[in-house]
Amino acid sequence: MSLSRTFVSVLIFGILISPLSASDVDDLKAAFDQALEYLSQKDLDAFLTIWHPEAVLFPRNEVHPTDRAKLDDRVWADLFEDFFARIISAGYTQQAVEFRVIGDTGLVWGLTRFAVDPRFEASFEQDTRLTAVFVKEDGRWLILLWNNAPLPEGQAPMAR
Repeated sequence: MSLSRTFVSVLIFGILISPLSASDVDDLKAAFDQALEYLSQKDLDAFLTIWHPEAVLFPRNEVHPTDRAKLDDRVWADLFEDFFARIISAGYTQQAVEFRVIGDTGLVWGLTRFAVDPRFEASFEQDTRLTAVFVKEDGRWLILLWNNAPLPEGQAPMAR
């Protein structure tokens, strides 16, 4: 194959692949937004469908992760059911969130504001650093890892 033919082939291949990458990022953003929507709606059944069977969750202010692969499905569901039962509402506001797709892995990271209105405690809002890893299986983005941690005391969120 001549050098010019190779160049043209690479150029055409690159043009064909580029829209797929943008589409994957858009799909990842939509999956992330859907996860936040299920959370704010307290839709337990829908919320459970967006987690990968091997998912790991780092609950806010917890030291140890929760590993879904080591739990019975009912225990995993109870974790969220208990959380939803203890709150009136909860949600994230995206302040500076980034998205990246590498193959079938989606990365989401940035700053969010987590707001909770518990049933038996005072409402609160907290600026957090969020890291989430998604994996694409059968055309769907599923949460593989979710970690949100409060910003260190006295540290204001970074301006974008």
